Amino acid sequence: MQQFYYYLAYHLAKNPRESYTISNIHMLHLEIIDNENRERSAFPIC
Repeated sequence: MQQFYYYLAYHLAKNPRESYTISNIHMLHLEIIDNENRERSAFPIC
């Protein structure tokens, strides 16, 4: 789970003015959706 927080911090620092939605959280992965251009980033949790 700690790797996820590093990933999230990197993702937000890369585009600090954009907003993101975290969705589809479950055992296998979570999905970060860029609200401005609708890009999706899946990150495995394991």
